[in-house]
Amino acid sequence: MLISRIPKQIVDNIKELLKSLGAKKCIVRREYGCTVIIAEFQHDVILVTIASGSFGAKYVSKIVPSSKLRSVSWTCDEVKYSPYGLYIIALNDDELLSKIREKVERVKVFSNVH
Repeated sequence: MLISRIPKQIVDNIKELLKSLGAKKCIVRREYGCTVIIAEFQHDVILVTIASGSFGAKYVSKIVPSSKLRSVSWTCDEVKYSPYGLYIIALNDDELLSKIREKVERVKVFSNVH
């Protein structure tokens, strides 16, 4: 696999969205075939992974609070294989952003991130 092909513009849009939802800081880590956005909220850190989709889906994403992960390496594989978190399948950029907003709000409620 190649380094993640997720466009910089969509990653920037996701960072902006996360900050509008209360993230103090966002760090982007590009990995092979996937991008991880690490968003620091007041009470927890939420990880958002984004990868190119297949079979008609443009993106596949997973959102998980760091408190549900076993280590602090916070890689795409760790998030992918975690039994916790919420998946997103999106056909376009707008759908991805809308679903990330919805799922991050849900994760914040369940992980007591305010």
